[in-house]
Amino acid sequence: MTIESTFIRNILKEEGARMKTNQGKAIAREVKFHSHRLLQDRSVTILPSSELGGILSYSVPHYNRLLDIKRDRKKKSGTGTTFKSLRIYNRFVMGAYYAIGFRIANDLTEVVRRDIRLQMKGGANG
Repeated sequence: MTIESTFIRNILKEEGARMKTNQGKAIAREVKFHSHRLLQDRSVTILPSSELGGILSYSVPHYNRLLDIKRDRKKKSGTGTTFKSLRIYNRFVMGAYYAIGFRIANDLTEVVRRDIRLQMKGGANG
């Protein structure tokens, strides 16, 4: 595995974990009904790729995406509807997408190359 592949893989791991954490906080804050499956059935994995460092795979329950785009909801009191979508999917996926692109373009410095090279040789504990 090359230094660039290791660098990309590390960024994907960090940004995937950050996306899952931030989305979990938003789900706990925004979703006012039973959200156990929304929180527990999410997973972040890095799939191996031959030419890249990997592919970030983010799995969520199928209805997570629908809650993000659904605009009207019945009120608990049953007296009407409210028109606010739950912002629990799109902003986190796109935020991670842009953060990964920015970090790949700007964060690979000589110091980072040296650190990765030392890790690959086994010279640094980490």
